[in-house]
Amino acid sequence: MFGLSDVTAIAGGGAAGYALRRDGTAWAWGSGVFGSLGNRTGIASPVPVQVSGPTEVVAIAGGFATGYALRGDGTV
Repeated sequence: MFGLSDVTAIAGGGAAGYALRRDGTAWAWGSGVFGSLGNRTGIASPVPVQVSGPTEVVAIAGGFATGYALRGDGTV
């Protein structure tokens, strides 16, 4: 999938998609509206970009123009 390997989960969020890799990093692609890619640019990307900030992610979810990451310590 777009060059990502070791993907353990995927989620959709309206106009964006999200992937969780085994190493605990989250990746996003799509429209970027309202910062939904989490890379602090607001610019659309047809290929995955690493989400800025969260590490040790264990679960992901997506909503309309939003993405969510649950970390191993229970924080979102």
